[in-house]
Amino acid sequence: MNVRKMAVLGLYTTIALTIFMIEAALPGLVPIPGIKLGLANIVTLFVLSRYSVKDALMVLLMRIILAAVFAGQIVSFIYSLCGGLLCLIVTALVHKLIGKNYIYLTS
Repeated sequence: MNVRKMAVLGLYTTIALTIFMIEAALPGLVPIPGIKLGLANIVTLFVLSRYSVKDALMVLLMRIILAAVFAGQIVSFIYSLCGGLLCLIVTALVHKLIGKNYIYLTS
């Protein structure tokens, strides 16, 4: 991996982490703990469409690990890890079936 690509993926991780932290500060839509909109997965979808599944997985895992460190809740780490990985798997399968031109359908 070259330095430019690593720096760009680091910026995508920072954007996803920022969106996650803003979303964590907002009150929940439903009174069930751990349920969120998952807006940070938009960045994962963008990385998946622009790069590869491996790069999207790297951005996703780094965002989840850093969010657990900053938020300090192990429960949110488990929920984010399960939800993020499931989202990535389904998105990658749909992305492979539909193609790169229909990113709005992949989401």
